[in-house]
Amino acid sequence: MEDFRNTLQECQLHDIGFSGRWFTWERGNLPETNIRERLDRGVANTNWISMFPEAKIRHLVHSTSDHCPLLISTEQEECQKRNEAFRFEAWWILEETFEAETQRNDDNLAEMIDTKVQLNFEIDKDESHWEQRARVNWLKMGDRNTAFFHSMATQRRKKNLILKLQNNEGIEIGDQQEMAETARLYFQDLFKTEGIDDPEHLLNGVEKSISEEDNRFLMRPYTQEELRSALASMGATKAPGEDGFPAIFFQKLWHIVGEEVSTYCLAQLNGGMEVSEINTTHIVLIPKKRNPTNLTHFRPISLCNVIYKMMAKVIADRFKGVLERCIDKAQSAFVPGRLISDNVLVAYKILHTLKRKRWGSKGLMAVKLDMSRAYDRVEWGFLEKMMSKMGFNPNWIHLIMKCISTGLSSLIRVAQQEENLKGVKASRSGPQISHLLFADDCITFGEATERGAGLLKKILQEYRRCSGQIVNFEKSNVFFSSNTGFEKKRMVSQMLGVRSSNDPEGYLGLPNMVGRRKKAAFQILKDRLKKRIDNWSTRHLSQGGKEVFIKSVLQAIPTYSMACFLLPKTLCSDLEKIIAKFWWQKGHGQRGIHWCTWNNLCFSKEHGGMGFRRFDQFNIALLAKQGWRIINYPSSLLSQVFKAKYFPKSDFSKAELGNSPSFTWRSVWAAKGLLENGLCWRVGKGDQISIWEDRWITGGEIINSRNDGENTEIKLVADLIEESTRSWKRDVIENTFPEYIALKIKQIPLAEEAHDDFKVWRGEHTGEFTVRSAYQLLQQTTLNPNELILQAKTKTFYRKLWNLQLPSKLLITIWRISRNFLPNFKNLSMRRVVNDSTCPRCRAAEEDCDHTFRQCPVSIETWRLINLSWVLNPNINDIWDWLTWGALSSKIQNYVAELDRSRERELTDKDNTSLRQQRQGTEATILFDAAFDSKNATSASGLVVKGENNEWLASKSIIHSEITSPFMAEAHAGLQAVKLGISLGFKSITLLGDSKTTINKCNSTNRDKSVLGAVIRDIQNLKKHFRESLFSFINRRHNSEAHTIATETLRTGEEIYLEERSFSTHQRRRRVNGDRNPD
Repeated sequence: MEDFRNTLQECQLHDIGFSGRWFTWERGNLPETNIRERLDRGVANTNWISMFPEAKIRHLVHSTSDHCPLLISTEQEECQKRNEAFRFEAWWILEETFEAETQRNDDNLAEMIDTKVQLNFEIDKDESHWEQRARVNWLKMGDRNTAFFHSMATQRRKKNLILKLQNNEGIEIGDQQEMAETARLYFQDLFKTEGIDDPEHLLNGVEKSISEEDNRFLMRPYTQEELRSALASMGATKAPGEDGFPAIFFQKLWHIVGEEVSTYCLAQLNGGMEVSEINTTHIVLIPKKRNPTNLTHFRPISLCNVIYKMMAKVIADRFKGVLERCIDKAQSAFVPGRLISDNVLVAYKILHTLKRKRWGSKGLMAVKLDMSRAYDRVEWGFLEKMMSKMGFNPNWIHLIMKCISTGLSSLIRVAQQEENLKGVKASRSGPQISHLLFADDCITFGEATERGAGLLKKILQEYRRCSGQIVNFEKSNVFFSSNTGFEKKRMVSQMLGVRSSNDPEGYLGLPNMVGRRKKAAFQILKDRLKKRIDNWSTRHLSQGGKEVFIKSVLQAIPTYSMACFLLPKTLCSDLEKIIAKFWWQKGHGQRGIHWCTWNNLCFSKEHGGMGFRRFDQFNIALLAKQGWRIINYPSSLLSQVFKAKYFPKSDFSKAELGNSPSFTWRSVWAAKGLLENGLCWRVGKGDQISIWEDRWITGGEIINSRNDGENTEIKLVADLIEESTRSWKRDVIENTFPEYIALKIKQIPLAEEAHDDFKVWRGEHTGEFTVRSAYQLLQQTTLNPNELILQAKTKTFYRKLWNLQLPSKLLITIWRISRNFLPNFKNLSMRRVVNDSTCPRCRAAEEDCDHTFRQCPVSIETWRLINLSWVLNPNINDIWDWLTWGALSSKIQNYVAELDRSRERELTDKDNTSLRQQRQGTEATILFDAAFDSKNATSASGLVVKGENNEWLASKSIIHSEITSPFMAEAHAGLQAVKLGISLGFKSITLLGDSKTTINKCNSTNRDKSVLGAVIRDIQNLKKHFRESLFSFINRRHNSEAHTIATETLRTGEEIYLEERSFSTHQRRRRVNGDRNPD
C-alpha cells in the first residue's frame, strides 16, 4: 500500500472526491459482521482537473458485486446553473479606461520598457482576476502566482459546491429548489425567537460597569477619519455583499466616492442609524468538513455590503475602549489586553491540580460545555436588558445590539455569592475559579457531588430559558480529580447528561494534559505542516510565493502551541527540516540541494538570510510575552493563579521554578531570562531604580561605577532628582558620570507630577513588548560575532536589494547569485553531482556565476542583443563587485522608478476639511508645531491661537534644550499648547498638530511607556483643567503659521509672545474680575 501511495505521489495524481454514500465496498449482512470501506476512488493530475473543473464522481448502489460502480461526470448539471449577480472585478482597477485621467506621455521611456509595462499590466489583470476568486489571505498578487491562484480558485469552487442535502427526514435530495427550501426552513427555525423568561434573577449578578464618562466617549460624534481607518483595515478582495462591490473599489476610488459615502455614513451614525436600505445580506454556507450532506455540516456567515461593514466596524472599534469593563474576567479573548492563551494556561494549571489531587473525601470535577450555535440562538431581548443593566446609554443600546458573553458568568457569580456553588483553587491562597469562557466553549469547575452537579444543571437550565442559548451535551464531557470514586463519577455523569473522560480532551485546540512523551503530544503539528505542503495547489507557487507561504502559513501553524508550551528542541528541528526541504526542492517529491544551513536562512534579510524563523528561539519569544503579561496585568486571572502558586511573596522576576511545577509554568519560566534582558526602567520618583545595577538610561546599558570612594552615597536614581522642582541635579550628575552618560541622563524627561517608576520593554520605541523585538534580541545574543562582522560588510547591499519594488522571485534570484547558491556546473561539481564543470555553451572555461553572467560569449551576445551591453564593465573582475557596482544599481532603480510611475494612479485625497469643521464648536483652537536641531539637541515650539470665528488671537514660541528627537520636540509643543490654553482661561479647546504619533498619544488615556511618556503624562494631567479638550491631526500645509514661528524661533534663538489688541483687553478685564490668572 505504501508503494501504491508513492506511485500516486510521483505521478502527481490526486483524489477527485465523491458524492453519494461514503463507502464503495461492503461485506457482511449482519450488523456485527458488516464492514464498509472506501476502496475505490477516482484520481487525476493537475492538468486534467484544470481542464474539467466541474468533474465529479458519484458512488452508485452496488448490485451483484460487492464494489459500488463509480460514475464520473465532467459537465455541470443544468439544475446547478444559476444566474450570477453583479460582482465588481478587482482587475478592472488596472484598466486604463476605468478612471478618466490624464495619460502620461514620456518620450524618454524606452520602447522596450513601455512594451514590458503593458505586458506586466496584462499579466497583473489575469493574476488579479484569479487572486480575487482564490480567497487566499496570506499571498498577495504581484509575483506572478496566477497558476496558484487559478488552482486554489478551482479547488475552492469544487469544495463549496453543494450537490446533495439531507432534509429533516434524513432523505437525500439533489434538486436545486428542494435544497433551497430545506435550507430556508432550517435557518428560519434556527434564527426564530423562542421567547425568554424574566431574567431578573440572572441580572442580579451583573453590576453597573459603564460610567457617564464612558457613555460620553461612546456617544461623541463620529468622524471621517474613523471611517477611513475602518475601510483601510478591510481585506481588499474579501467576498462582497449584496451590491457586489468589494472593499478594493472604495479603497482605490475613495477620492471619487469618499465624500458621498462619508456624508451618508456620518448621517446614519450620528443621526439614528436607519440602514434598512443597505443592511441586506447574503447568507453563505461554509463547509465544516469534506463532502457535507447535512445543514449542520455548514457554518453560516452573512456577507454584508462594504458601506454597512464600515459603519459596523467604526462602532466596534469605539466599543473596544470600554469592552474590558463589561466582560467577565473568565472570558479571555475578544477584549483588548486579553489573550486566548490565558484561558489555556489557567485551564491546564487547574487540570494539573485535579490530576495530582489524590487525597480528600470530596472529589472535584471539570465540565467542558459546548454551546450549540452560540451566536445564532442568543435572544436580542436578553442582550438589550443586559446592556441596560450594565449602564449603557439608551441611544447606544439602540445603535448596537452586540453579543456580550456575561449571562452565564452572572448566574455562576450569584450562585457563588449565595455559597451554593464552589469553584476550584490551583493553590491554597489562589483565587477560586468556577468557570472559564471562550465563545461557545466553556469549562466549569466544582465539587463532584450530587449537590454540585444538581446546582450546575439548574444554572444551565435557567440560562437557557433567559438567553435562548442551548448546551450541546453530546459534545460536552466531564473530567474528575484522582480522588473521585467510581460511583460518584457515574452519578455526576448521569445527572449532567455528559460523558465521563479519564483524560481531559483538548481545550481551544491545544492538549489539556502533556505527559512525558511531549514530542508525541505535539505530533499533530508535523502532520498539519506536511498536509499543507502536500496540498497540490502549492506546487504552482513561484519562489517568491514559496517565501510568503513559509512565513505566513507554515511558520504560523505551531505559533499557537508555542505561545503556551515549550516545545522539545527535537520537534522544532524536525519542523525546520520539513520547511527547509520544501524551500530547496525543485518540484513536488523531488529532493533539492540545500545550499546553506537552516540557521543561515534564518538570518535577517539585511544580514544575507531570508528572514525565516528558528522555531526554538521564536518559542521562547512567544512565551516571554506571557511573562510580560504577568508583570503588567497583575489583576488578570492568569497572573493571580501563577502568583498565588509560584511567587506569592515576590514578583515574576524573582520567581523560582518550584517543586513539581506544571508544564505551562515551566514553559513560561524558561523565558524569564530573555524578559529580564529586555526590560528597562522609566524614571518616575526614582526610588525603585538602582543607578549601578539597573537599565534606565537611553540605550538600555548598565552604568558601571568608576568613582572609587567618590559619591558612594548615591545609590538610587532618586538621589539625582530635585524633588521640589522635579528636575535633575545637574551638578551632581556632571561630577559623577562621564560626559556622554551625563548627557543621556539629563535628556531623560521628568514628569512635573511625581509617579512610581515602572518597567518597559527596551526593544520597542513604544515601550510595549512585541514578539518580533524579543525574537530579534534573542537572535543578537546568540549570533556568532564573526558571522555578524562578515554580514555587516554587505548590509547596505542587501537592504537596497530587498527594498526594490520588483517581483520577489527576481530578488531571490539576485540573492542566490550573491550567495553563490546557483546550480552552475562548478557548484554541482563541488557537490559531486556532475564530474565536468566546463561551461556547456562555450566549452572554454569553468561555469561559475561570473562566467554565466559576464564572461561567457553567449551571455555577452545576449546582453548586446537586448541593448544592455553597458552592464559588462571590463574593469570589474568579480561577480560580487559587479552586483554592488553603483552604475548597475542606479540603472535598476531608474528602471523600477519608471515602471512604478507607469503603474501608479493619482489617488490623492482631497483634503477639504476646514479648520472650522475640525474645531467641533470649542471656544478656541491652538495650532502647534515644533522645529528640531539634532546637532545642538534643541527645539522650538510654535503656537497660534484662533478664536471661534477663526480670527487670530495670539502667538507664542518657546525654546527647549536637551531634546533627543523630533517626536520629543512635538510632544513638548503639545504640552506648551495645553499650558497656553490654561493660562488664557479657556474652558473648551481644540489642539491641532501635524504629528499623528503625538496626537494619538495625547488623546489616549492609557499610560504611555515610550520615552515621551513623562511629557504625555503631563499633558493628560493638564487636560483635566478643561471642560472639553481634543487633540486633532491637521495637514502640515494647513499648519504653516505655527511651523513658521517654530523655525524662525529656532533660527534666531528668541522667544516671542503676541496678542491681538482686543483679545488683550478682554484678558485684562477678565483678570480684574477675578478669573483665572495666567501662568
